[in-house]
This record gives sequence, C-alpha cells and structure tokens, in this order.
Amino acid sequence: MDSMSCFGSRPLTLHEALELAGQHMQNARSATNFRKKLQLCKKVETAIKDAKKIVNKQRKGNNKTIDIGIARTYHEYSILLTDLKRLKQARKSHKQAEKWGYIHLENQKVPGTMMNPTHPSLCPFVVSSNAQQHFLDAEKGPPKKIFTQNITPPVAKYQFPDVDRRLKCTRQLVYCLSLLAAEQSGDRQLDQDERRWLEYTIDKPHERERLQAIATNLVRAFIRDKVRQSAAVKEIVCLAPVLGQKDFRKLLDAFVDGIRNPMLQDGVLLDGLAQLIRDSPLDNFDVDNLLKVLELLHDSLQVTHSQSRRRYQLAHITSRVLDCIVGSQIGSLYHDRIHPSLLDYLKGWQDNMDPYLVFQTAYAIQALAYMGDDETRVQAKLRRSGNVMKGISAIVSALKANDPVSVQKGLPGENVESHALVGAYENAVELANSGKNFYECIKEAFNFDNKSIWYPALRSLDSLIQDGRFAEFEKLIREAQCRMDPAYQWGVCQRLGEIANNPLWDINTCKSAVRFLLEMYEDDTVWGEQVNVKQWILHILTQLESSPDKGIAGYVRVVLPDLASNGNLGKQALFQSCINNCLQSYPLVVDFQPKEFILLNLVQNNPGDVEGTLTKLRHKRLNDQSDISPKVIDNIQATESSDLLSKDQESSRNEEAAETDIMTAPNNDTYVSPEATANIKATKFSDPLCKAQESSHNEETAETDTTAVPSDDICVSPKVAANIQATGSSDLLSKAQESARNEETAETDIMETLPSTHQSTYNILILGENQSGKSTLIQGIRRYVDPTCQIDATTIGGGAFSHTQEVRTTEITTNLPSYYVFETSKEDEPVDYGDFIKMGKDDYEDAINRKKGYKLSQGIPTGDQPERKFKLIDTPGLNDTRSYDEIHISSIFKALKDIQDVHLVLITISNHVISDGVKNAIKSYVNILPNFKGILAFVHTHVKYKDLHPSNERFIKSMEEKEKILYEVTNTKNVPQFMIDCDLKCTRPIQ
Repeated sequence: MDSMSCFGSRPLTLHEALELAGQHMQNARSATNFRKKLQLCKKVETAIKDAKKIVNKQRKGNNKTIDIGIARTYHEYSILLTDLKRLKQARKSHKQAEKWGYIHLENQKVPGTMMNPTHPSLCPFVVSSNAQQHFLDAEKGPPKKIFTQNITPPVAKYQFPDVDRRLKCTRQLVYCLSLLAAEQSGDRQLDQDERRWLEYTIDKPHERERLQAIATNLVRAFIRDKVRQSAAVKEIVCLAPVLGQKDFRKLLDAFVDGIRNPMLQDGVLLDGLAQLIRDSPLDNFDVDNLLKVLELLHDSLQVTHSQSRRRYQLAHITSRVLDCIVGSQIGSLYHDRIHPSLLDYLKGWQDNMDPYLVFQTAYAIQALAYMGDDETRVQAKLRRSGNVMKGISAIVSALKANDPVSVQKGLPGENVESHALVGAYENAVELANSGKNFYECIKEAFNFDNKSIWYPALRSLDSLIQDGRFAEFEKLIREAQCRMDPAYQWGVCQRLGEIANNPLWDINTCKSAVRFLLEMYEDDTVWGEQVNVKQWILHILTQLESSPDKGIAGYVRVVLPDLASNGNLGKQALFQSCINNCLQSYPLVVDFQPKEFILLNLVQNNPGDVEGTLTKLRHKRLNDQSDISPKVIDNIQATESSDLLSKDQESSRNEEAAETDIMTAPNNDTYVSPEATANIKATKFSDPLCKAQESSHNEETAETDTTAVPSDDICVSPKVAANIQATGSSDLLSKAQESARNEETAETDIMETLPSTHQSTYNILILGENQSGKSTLIQGIRRYVDPTCQIDATTIGGGAFSHTQEVRTTEITTNLPSYYVFETSKEDEPVDYGDFIKMGKDDYEDAINRKKGYKLSQGIPTGDQPERKFKLIDTPGLNDTRSYDEIHISSIFKALKDIQDVHLVLITISNHVISDGVKNAIKSYVNILPNFKGILAFVHTHVKYKDLHPSNERFIKSMEEKEKILYEVTNTKNVPQFMIDCDLKCTRPIQ
C-alpha cells in the first residue's frame, strides 16, 4: 500500500510521515511471516523518503541535514534490521541516522553488530564524561544577577464600589474582601486610597456583611449550577483566598462531586481545584475533606487513559494537595490515614518514559515522604511565615558551606531532629555527583524512605515567589548544592515559566524569568547537559511564545531563534526537534483570569431593585433610629416582591436560622438583613436562576417520582423509547427496541404511549474507537435510504488517526424501506434468509458473491410508514495515536448539550480482538452516558460475510467471547449486536 493512501489525496506532513514509518516498524515487529516483515520494511523506507522530501522542501536549498525526528527513525529502523539479520542494511541505516544528527550513546554498539539494541526512546544528546567531571570540579564564576531586586507581590486593584451598590466584577469583590482581611491581620501595606476606603467601611458594618453575603451567594449559585460551566469555574476559584471555612468546604465538595460526574467536562474543574487548594488559607482545610480529594485523585488516576492531558492534570493536582498537607499542621494525622494504594499507584509510573509525568510523580512521592513528621511544620513556616528569609539565608549559607547540620539550624523556630534532613542532603549530593541521567536521578525519589533535599528547596522557592523576593529566589537557585540535581532544575524551570506566564507580574519580572531560562539552556558549564531539562526549557519557551500576553510572547519570539545555533550538532538537533514537536499537553500553570462574571450577574440580577430599597430603609433605621412601619413594608411589597419577601423570611427561619439575620424590632416591624435581601433577589429575578432552582427541586423529588429524569443527564424515557418502535420495519431499530424493552421491564404498556403524530426527529449517536467504521456506517445508512446516492468519500478515513476531528451530523428523511433478496429468474418470490444458512459453505460464499443469480432489491413502499427524519451524529474516535482523546470527548459533550434527546446509541467495534485500548474507549462512552435509558447497541464492523456461515465455529466462538467482554465492560446484558462489512463498493445480495 502506498504511504499516501491512508491519508487520502492530501500530502503528508512531516509528523505523519514519521509516525507512519513508526507504525510500519511496529507492524513488522509483530508480524509472524518473515516475508511480511520485509514488505513492511520497504514501506518504512518509503515513509522515510517522504519525510526527507518534506524537510528538504521546507529548507529550500539549505545544506543542513539535521532533523532529530528523521535521525531517530533511521536509528530505530537500523535496530529492526539488526533483529532481522539484515546487517548491511542496518549499518547503512545507522550511518543515515548519524548524518541526520543522531549521536549514539557511549558504550553503545552500532546497530548491525548483533548486540542488544538500546531502547529507542533514549535521546541522542547525553551527558559526556567531561560534563560529569565538571559537576565535581568546576569553579564558580562571578555571580550573575538577573533578578536585581525584590518587588512587592502584585495585587490586582479595582475601583472601590459605592456602599450598597452593585459590583462590576468578581475580582472587585475579592479585592475588597482581601482588604478587610488585611485590616484585621495587619500583614499588608496599604496605600492611601485603600486606607481611606477601609476607614469608611469599618464605620458601616452592614457593608462588610453585604460583601460577605455576596461571596456566600456566589458559592451557592455555583453549587446550584449542575453544568459547572467553564466561565463559572474560572470565576468562583478567584474567591479562594477570601472564603470563610464553611463556604470553602461546601465549594470543595462541589468540585469533587463535579469531577466524579462523568457527564461533565472536568478538565477545567481539575485546574480549578488545583488553584482552589493552592490559594485557600490552611485553616480552611481539615483531614476529612483533603482525604476525600486524595481518594478522588487516586480513583481518577486509575481510570485515566495513558495518553491524556488529564493524567498530567491529575499528577499536578496530587502534588498540590500533598504540598498543602505537608505545609499544614495536619500532616501527622494523615500519616496513618493516607490511602496506601496511592503511593503504590504513583510508584507504578516510575517506568514511564514521559519526563513530565515522572517528575510530577516523584514530586508527589517526596511530599508523601515528608508527610507526618516534624518537618511539616518546618515547611509550613517556609511557605507562610513572614520572616521566612531569615531561615532561607541560613539554609543558603549552609548549603554553600556543605554543612547539613547548619541547614537544620537555619530552619526558623523548630526543634526538630536533623538526621532525616542530613540523610536527604547527603543523598542529594551523591546524586548530583554521580552523573546519572535524568530518569535514574529522578527515580531515586521513588524510594519512599529516601527523602531528597530538592523537595524542600523547591518549596522554599515557592515561598520566595509568593513574597516577591526574587533577589533571594535567584540566590537560592544558584548557590544550593543540589542545583545540579535534574529534579531541582526541572522544578526551577517550571516555576520560572509560571512567573513569565503570570500577567500579574510586571513585564520586567516576566522577562527576567525568560532570561534565566535562556541561561540555563545555553550555559552547559554551569547547569550541565541534562537533555530532558533542556527539552523542558524549550517546551516552556514555545508555550510562552503563544502566550496571550503580547509583551512576553513578542519577547520570546525575538530571543528564541538565537538558541538554534547554541551548542554542538546534537544540541542543535535537539532544539529543532523540540520546536517542531512542542508538547502543548504539558500544563504551564497560571491562575485563571475570568472575563465573564455569570455568577455575579446571577446573584446581583434584580430588575425591581428591591434590595436597594430595603437597604436604604435599613440605613434610615440604623442611622436615624427611626422605625419602619408596616405600611412602608407594604409599599415595598407592592413592587412585585410581596411573595419574595415572605418566602425569604420563611426560608431563612426554617433553613438558615444560624446564618441569617432576620430580627424582630421592638415595635414588631420586620428588620431585613443584607443577606436576607440577597436571598430575595436570588429567588426569582433571574430566569436562569429560577430554572436552576426548578431543576434542583425536580431532582429532590425524583426519588418519589419514578418517571422523573435529571435534567442534566442524557436520558430517554419509556415514552421516548416507544417513539422509536413507531418507526416500523427498520431491522436495526426494531431489534434494538425489542432488546431494550426486554432488559428494561416497564410497568406500563409501551404501546399505550405511542405518539399520535409522526413529526419527531430521532437522534442517533454513533460512537467508537478511531478507524472503527463510524463514518462508513453513516454512508451505508445513506445508501440504504437511497441506493442511487453518491458516497461522500471525504468523510471516511484510514490509517492510525481519527479522520473525524469534530462532531458532524447527517440528516436523512426516510420511510424505512424494506429490502429483499430475489432470484433473477423469480423476481416475484423473495428468498428466505434461512435458505442461505442451509446452503453449504462454498455455495453460501458463491451466493453472497453474486455467483448464484441472486440480487438485492428495495421493496415497494406500502404507505403504512410515514416519512421520518433521523439525525445521525458522527463523533471523533477515541484511542487516537496523537493523544487527542480529551479533545474529542470535549467535542462530544459540546454537541450533546445542543441535543434534547438521544434515542439510539450505536458503538462501533472493528472486527478484531477487543484490546485494552478498545475496552478503555468503550468504558469512556459508558461513562459519558451513565444514566442513559434509551437503546444501546454494538455494531461490529469490517466483518467478512463469508464468516457468518454456521459451519464457521471459530467465528462464532470469537463473537461469544466478545459478548462476554462487552458484558464485563458495560455490566449490561442482552445489548443488541449487529454486523456490517464496511465495503461500500460492493453490493452483495446479503448486507
């Protein structure tokens, strides 16, 4: 097969050509026939030639022949040829690898010498023996200074709101509440305007109460919003630093519940949860809610696909949660209660070849190692103490003097034993001096009993960043003895990238962070030659290049090309490879910057301005000591709010007695607090809020109403399921409906609920692994409706990629025609399908291959079936080789939001062994539709019809095994199953 065929007529990209070559090599290794192996080798060579043509065309005559992707592919191909004992060709391929920039490792034999091959994922740019020696002997040059001074931590300032007036954005609310908190703690310097506002607000306690009530109502509105919109998540996490303990814990539970709900797109929820935990005061946490989060993360890690951005998010947030525990006073309580399998599962990733995941996992394990002893309080002070720099300075001096005992003494205010820290320091020094590569160094941290000093060093850097002490931040990075540890450097680079990507820091600070990254990449004599650290720096820079901050993005675009010529050919090849294949899935964390404030608008939406009127009356009462008569209250109620006020008072007494402020005045007039009035406005004035409350009420009553369906779940009631039966003679739909009816024993007769009209549109959702025949099935349905229609070949893919990259719909209108098989000599007498089964195997094959005079014809419509409209929803496939599963699931969710009902779900399965990848894909689909009550069916594709003869026991046995596997995966019996051959070019009598 030509290497272009699986991509249609369009030309290959470089990445696709190299991936195609890799796929051919993988197939060659797994092939059992030697001739087949050689044929696949020819295809590998063709794909490599295509890749070289693409590179040469892009260079337009440039003589440089360095491309790390081609070099690696040639090297892997030489290993394959060596295994096949094609030694001459293997040596030739290896020479080509060197020509294109490959540098083989020391002590590694050249392929073609029949030695055991090196793992293909090893990078060609490695630490030399000279570089190892410089770790021990290199003299320090004059200290460099990139961050010249400490700065005040950035504060996003906003215009102060007038008393009792609407807020413009949620950030404005956070700013005001943070000032009120700072006034009590006294740990922040305030400018003149801030002090003036505080003095004015302190004299009006009701304004403080009003602002706090708005924050509480924002949390309540978010909890009521079951959809967990992305904009709402970004808005609510901004409140983390100013929330009270009770509101925070309710919000944390809402995030946990949202992530557990497979119906929700939890990518933004995971990022939001990480920010929520990181920014909240430690006093808000307790053992139970943090343990709940860890259990959630542990469960999520086990069901997440191996190639998924979600896995990076989970590893990152696990580290943040453990940081929180280590930095608090509750770590000792966790030591015995921590989920033991979390540690085991994290250790299971130590053989992963993804450096980002390995680092995050090692970081999390180090946090576990530091949990539960006196060092937790040490880290709490390093993270939170205002006098942290006194201890940091002592640590820096001790590290510089190679004195571990002084390190322990430098930690402020703690009488802890030093043996653990001394051991960690000695291990870190030995690690740095050993010259091991990245994976060996990092994986030392997977020993739970081996504490590494780079973890507390990185936590110290976090404290310095939080306080804006960048001069000391740079000093600690440069002078720490563990500065050559790859894990330490990796963590430093990540923090520099996050500083540069944070729009709250001034542009000079962001540029300084970029300059530090450039130095760590260029200066191998100071920072070593760890290739994975260099790769990480390049990935960070390429992400900054596309930053929404035009200032920092433009700066990176100017300086990044200068790195192309830095270092030897191997380093230049590394640069080219990273620039061409930037892994955007590695998250470069930055705080959410909400641009929409849907929750605040929801809470403040009050067309009648009842809140303003009530607040003014309250001011009059407080300031003038005058009474509010019942007549005045009646006048307020006359503005369409009489029911609202009474309902709010009743609700406040019954449900929020401890939190509300509804009091009885001496003259029996009603006194209404800001929180009570806020509850009034949240009752009815906003249509979206009314709908949310109505939905919440429906969910509460669903337990007593067996026919109620949660509004946020994609479900099909028995009545809707019965609608499908009315479609009549479609074999697929009728069989599926019958199976669903048998499985779902309805208490009422479905026939009694048939619709009286036939104007509905039936939505059919088609899911499946990539290249499993979803688009082909849709084209087959089109041909079933109209045998003369033209097949749209552009919708049908091939190869290892998902051809469908977004959700597409195809609408057809049909009266569901029947098809019959006729003998050409007896066109008036349709042939019974059972006659085919009774034939011998050979006659059966001849019959289906049109050698027996049979043909397929569409029956004449009887007029009994009216025309109906069907919407076929084609979706991107999972298990894509380019790791786009999260993107594809997101697009499916987005499409389902616009569909009221899904009547039928078809999951396509290619007629091969059900691999772990297929199982994971099906599990994902089952999780997408957890409460689906409609019809679910499996369609086995690429089936050869000749295999359907009863004499083919092997095929029958394989289908029985698949049925068992599908039951184990879905936990559902009697799911209808169908088979198609996916051959649109051939019209057989049996289809």
